[in-house]
Amino acid sequence: MSKGVGFLNLGYHEALDLHEILGLKTNCAARSATMAQQVMDQTLRSLLQKNVRAASQHAQQLQGLLQGTTRGGR
Repeated sequence: MSKGVGFLNLGYHEALDLHEILGLKTNCAARSATMAQQVMDQTLRSLLQKNVRAASQHAQQLQGLLQGTTRGGR
């Protein structure tokens, strides 16, 4: 039986998966923020900015899971 990682009793591979998803969300937020500054279409810019906010919130929630908290909650 493996020893859990953190408050959620995550297995090592689960914690690694969460780190990978966290990296993806962070990268998506950064790319969307960069693109939002470059696009001329206001509708597309608005969608990109909405994506930045959502990806940032998701990243914060993932960090909370990894730290064993419910930060960023529901």
